[in-house]
Amino acid sequence: MSRGGRSMGTPVKFLLLISILLVLGSSPVRAASLSPEETAELYYRAWLNFDRGSMVRLDKEWGSPDSGPRYVDMELVTDPVAWQLKYKGSNAPKGTTSEQQNQFAKLWVASTKRARCQAEPARIGAQLPTGAFLARIKMNCVVADAEPAFGKLKAGAKPDDLGDGGRMPSADLMKQMAEAAMAAPVTHKITTEIQLVSGADKRVWQVGSGDVQPETGIDRVSAVFISQMLQSGLLR
Repeated sequence: MSRGGRSMGTPVKFLLLISILLVLGSSPVRAASLSPEETAELYYRAWLNFDRGSMVRLDKEWGSPDSGPRYVDMELVTDPVAWQLKYKGSNAPKGTTSEQQNQFAKLWVASTKRARCQAEPARIGAQLPTGAFLARIKMNCVVADAEPAFGKLKAGAKPDDLGDGGRMPSADLMKQMAEAAMAAPVTHKITTEIQLVSGADKRVWQVGSGDVQPETGIDRVSAVFISQMLQSGLLR
């Protein structure tokens, strides 16, 4: 090909490239749909690890409901301690001080912040009469094993520092418990399950439909921490 032929090809290729970029730029970019397993892991990371990125992705996938259960809650990941104080603080026993409430909120955040959960392949059932599909996902989780450290704290604690059914542990003891929970090895295994539903297209899997109770599995992870406190004697 002559020098002139090659020079004529350059502007044509350039214009073609610009055209392709313009087409791509004008097309809406949509994130790939999440699988049931990916959705389950995001949900557990958002609510147990207070992971903002996971909650943001769920918010994009589901949207925040105007009423009903708050399966997506950006307040939680913005400030987990403040969220605990706002939504759980009212459950504190009578006579609980503000410092005790604050330390308990920090303790509760520490109890699940380091949990790690992995989904097994989902079991998707037959289409329901409503047209929806139900997926059951087994979640294998590992949480902090703080019971040995709690036992040491119990051995050195004064009786008045301990908690019971009508009294929280002292603020100083709960601070030490939170530190112990954050330093404890993440070795305690627990298996839970989450159920998700999807429409006939099986594109978006979400929680909060009918009898599906997604928080049950997450509560079982949190219950490990309560059990460790009871077993150690820090709660009587």
